[in-house]
Amino acid sequence: MKIEDPVLRYQVSILLGEVKGLRNQLNIARDVNNLPMISTIVSSLDGIENSSNLATELDNYDQEVIEKLLQGSPNTKFDSDGALVASFPIRKGARISSPGLKDALEKIIKRR
Repeated sequence: MKIEDPVLRYQVSILLGEVKGLRNQLNIARDVNNLPMISTIVSSLDGIENSSNLATELDNYDQEVIEKLLQGSPNTKFDSDGALVASFPIRKGARISSPGLKDALEKIIKRR
């Protein structure tokens, strides 16, 4: 079946494009909902007996990176349970934390 009226054909093609775009957004939202939740760093700190030793091992940059994580960012926030969640769909490869977060967390975990 072919639509003969060019205006109607154009409107249908625009509508089809919108449907495809909305379908893609829905798929992204479903993918984000299925992502595992990240626990907060605060729960990792609970088991550390001697926090003064940890503070000496974490330099100012490490502490700043962790503080920025706890403050949240435009891409992330903390929910009512204290878990870090995405604020909205994040595209693949987008940086959601400051550089050096992995090193700072590894220093904390090694102290446990």
